[in-house]
Amino acid sequence: MAPTRRRPGKFGIDEELLTPESLDFPNIKITGIHIHLKSQVLDADTLCRYYENCFDLGRRINALPGVCIEFINFGSGIGTVYDKACEEPLDFDRIALTVKKLAKLNETTLRGKLIFETGRFLVCNAGTYYTKIADKKVSRGRTYLIVENGLNGFLRPAVAQLLRNNMGSYPETGDIVAVTNAGSYGLTLSPAMFSSHRPPKEFLL
Repeated sequence: MAPTRRRPGKFGIDEELLTPESLDFPNIKITGIHIHLKSQVLDADTLCRYYENCFDLGRRINALPGVCIEFINFGSGIGTVYDKACEEPLDFDRIALTVKKLAKLNETTLRGKLIFETGRFLVCNAGTYYTKIADKKVSRGRTYLIVENGLNGFLRPAVAQLLRNNMGSYPETGDIVAVTNAGSYGLTLSPAMFSSHRPPKEFLL
């Protein structure tokens, strides 16, 4: 396998900082690692290489003095399809082969717990975000819809993208806009008090 190109990242710490000297803390014991690189990956080959690299990282860290890796959290979640017209779902058969291979290798090496996060995959397509159009604004030939609730209840940039691409003719004031694929990263991720909007309500059907 070709060496992985190392890039700066905003999450976690760089692997090269993990040295015997940096781990010389008598009251701290490293028993696992949690990796996060990128979310919403729909290419199975890319995700499989990521899983393999994470496992290799766990084995390298486990070789350091005083480290005993009991789990690897592969992080990053599983991508989901937002637009069926231009996105292909993840090839789970391909993913399963890699996971089985790593599980077998784990039995004879680390013997730790392997954690694969589902991320947005389980609930993303199950939710819809509804908001009423309060007004319309035309600025130099472009029409903007002013909605009662925006990023205070659904922060993800998918809102702006869906409204721009899929609305067809612009709805009238008072109409209800429905944004699909809003089942994950909704209210809990959003600035609920933004611009003193009324707090959105959540319903489980």
